[in-house]
Amino acid sequence: MPTHYAPTPQRAKYDAIQGFAYSSSSSSSSSSSSSSSSCLRLLFFFFFPLPFFPFFFLLLLDSYSLSSSSSSSSSSASSSASSASSSSRREVIAIDIGSLPPPNANVTELFSTRTHPVKPLNVAEKLLGSALPTNAWWQNLLLEGNAPVIPNPYSMAVTSQGVQFCYSERLLAMTNISLIGGWVPDITVSLAGGFSGSPVVTGYDDLSATVEIPGEIRVPIVRGNPFPAVEIKKGYPIIKTLIQIKSLEIPEGISVSDGSTVYQILLGNGQNWLLYARPALQLEWINGTMLRANPNGEPFSGVLRLGMLTCGVATIPWLPGRIPACDAEVVSKLLPHLHRYPVGGTFSYAVSGDSAEISYELETRGDDVGDGGLVMMMMPHHLLMLDNPVQAKALRNVTLIGGGWQTILNYWTVRGPLTPFFTTDDQPVFKLTLDLPKIEFYPPSNLNGDAASFVLKTLKADVERPFGGGKVPDTYHYGKALARIARLALIANDMGQEALMQKAVKKVQDAFESWFGGESPSNKLVYDTTWGGLVVQKGLAQPIFDYGNAYYNDHHFHYGYMIYALAVWFHLSPETAIQSMDGKLVNYARALVSDIAHPNTTEQWSKLRHKDFYEGHSWASGLFKMMDGREQESCSEAVNAYYAVSLLGQVLGDADMENLGRVMTAMEVQSARTYWQIPGLAFEVDPNLFPGGFYPPTFSNNAMIGVMGANMASHSTWFGTQVEFVHGIQMIPFTPITDALLPRSFVIKEFGQVAQAFIRKKPAIMTSWAGYVHMAQAIIDPRGSWDALMPMNASGFDDGNSMTAALYWAATRPDSEKIFSNAANAAGSTKAASSSSSSSSSSPSSSSTASSSFMRLLRG
Repeated sequence: MPTHYAPTPQRAKYDAIQGFAYSSSSSSSSSSSSSSSSCLRLLFFFFFPLPFFPFFFLLLLDSYSLSSSSSSSSSSASSSASSASSSSRREVIAIDIGSLPPPNANVTELFSTRTHPVKPLNVAEKLLGSALPTNAWWQNLLLEGNAPVIPNPYSMAVTSQGVQFCYSERLLAMTNISLIGGWVPDITVSLAGGFSGSPVVTGYDDLSATVEIPGEIRVPIVRGNPFPAVEIKKGYPIIKTLIQIKSLEIPEGISVSDGSTVYQILLGNGQNWLLYARPALQLEWINGTMLRANPNGEPFSGVLRLGMLTCGVATIPWLPGRIPACDAEVVSKLLPHLHRYPVGGTFSYAVSGDSAEISYELETRGDDVGDGGLVMMMMPHHLLMLDNPVQAKALRNVTLIGGGWQTILNYWTVRGPLTPFFTTDDQPVFKLTLDLPKIEFYPPSNLNGDAASFVLKTLKADVERPFGGGKVPDTYHYGKALARIARLALIANDMGQEALMQKAVKKVQDAFESWFGGESPSNKLVYDTTWGGLVVQKGLAQPIFDYGNAYYNDHHFHYGYMIYALAVWFHLSPETAIQSMDGKLVNYARALVSDIAHPNTTEQWSKLRHKDFYEGHSWASGLFKMMDGREQESCSEAVNAYYAVSLLGQVLGDADMENLGRVMTAMEVQSARTYWQIPGLAFEVDPNLFPGGFYPPTFSNNAMIGVMGANMASHSTWFGTQVEFVHGIQMIPFTPITDALLPRSFVIKEFGQVAQAFIRKKPAIMTSWAGYVHMAQAIIDPRGSWDALMPMNASGFDDGNSMTAALYWAATRPDSEKIFSNAANAAGSTKAASSSSSSSSSSPSSSSTASSSFMRLLRG
């Protein structure tokens, strides 16, 4: 783990949350049958965890639970609940944007300013006039330590030693819980006599960063470029390696008459590197690990392109077998695609209905020779956006290269294989189609009348639950608490409980007004003029305070919860929201959105702070150097952030904000389902699209990745390795967008893994996590989820969750009206509503009773 985080006990996001899932007593036979049914379901998931899922077993359990239940719901409760959900109450009425104050021209009108103790290094003066990225895939270039960046298919670094290339899959370390790609340069390009200057970032865009050693070299590092370019102003290039050079030759049968040269460099580790030079040069040996260009001739001034051919390497890193040796004819066909090279690229989108056209426009340099064009690499999720992802033949002006090309361009990354494609356009624009999810405040199903009577009882208790704002020490937990109360307000509105809704909204209002307008709270937000962003003032002196917020770690997680709460407030009580803080609240809301989702780079804000436009998901490491590039833990909290942005855009009548949030949500969901979830979305589309899988079989058994890095993947979290941590942190929070992130097909596969937490003796699963696990259970087994949730102690739920939200979620799954027609009878008690006043959920008796009951079922 990186050393910038505190040890696990301090790092744990849930260190303040108590005890085991279930209460110790069962007051009635119906409660007992409910618990037994729930335990049987979990037992079944444990022993049958994978896709072979006999759903008739669940029907038997439903029958068992129903037949064992007693009647206790009143007809008046059912009648009241049947009219609880109303389409009119769910209607989102956008505020007339003309009635809102205009956006603040200067964020400093809202927030006081500070400078950051960490200054951007190695950056050109011309870039300092705008806000700088803090979570870009190439962030290491601006930080101390020469850590590599991972543009794919290589890891790269530009240092005073030269331009270093590493094909990290050669060094892949694999265990049953981790995949880690190494960083040892395979080959380096330098100049004879070394460099007189130091590397400087002179430009960047959505798909690239450019590094120069002024007056000597320029290196455009572009995502997915298999042959990165090194532009040399004037000098004698040196090619060196830590590995013995076995041979140097011009590929057999290749005749270059266009002023360029091609060499194959075979290393002692079996790697076969192709060097393209234009204009032509002559390489000669200096020793067994170093080559020099034009030693007796004129200095070279031009471009070198260097890339590894995958001829002869392993087909899949964890399977036996090798790709055949290089075919000279195939290599010769590659040459026309090396004359032009990418130097940058921009991302854009156009929304039409429920889809968006995603465009990647590449900027290129080089000569137009023959019929060639660019050769680039596509990640697995890109293939899913093709018109025909199964055959992957063509999309507009993008053509996949098949046949022999796969033998020389068959790269693997920690997130699966890369697929080559090319275009003949000088300035190509690659267009892909992205399906967009619905962005809604409310679930698609209404709350069933019988279940509603119990949800209402828990709602009354949960609305009275202390907010905890004065006790919450950081933006993350404060944001989660805000989102919890806001969710209760939505549920109250959906149930027609006006007074409860207003009470919950008032709590949200008081919390925000205290946060933004308070007298210097410890978690006060200030605007950082060094990098351009909102940070917690206290964290500027304490890097790991608030999980690194002041160092730009996890902003989208923290502020996403706050933006969600603001969206709910503007939806349910627009008058109070518009008038709050002398009409300034809307601009505070816009500032939070701008911090994580500004549509472009300006003097005050960087463009979409966390988003990686090539990989589709976000990064969350901030200003901490990461040897594996960048990392992100919770894909679900990233989804929540952009979902919240879209919701706020809806209620503010800001179509641009709404569409931006929706597209970013869709990208995050797609990448999460492709890479975090195992086996992932690509294998649902076509199991044969990627034979052999993305991950080794022993690692794939985990079903979920806990932390994803640019060059690593781990089945663990920053705060622990328990299975409920790894899966749960990729689920929270549960809102309507969860349906897009956690489809039924995947939850069926993963739930056997998660259910192991309930039979583990030590440590016992905490109520906070059990609540989330049972909410996931509701996706495949809503009745079993309800039965498991009812006996739980409401006071032990996570600070971002509640008993009410959990029951509401279970009871609003598809077909819930039919499933929960007798839910109140089956529940048998109102224990959940009053459990917040009962004994602590962490007491040994409650834990031991529940676990022993479960183990008795295990033993039969």
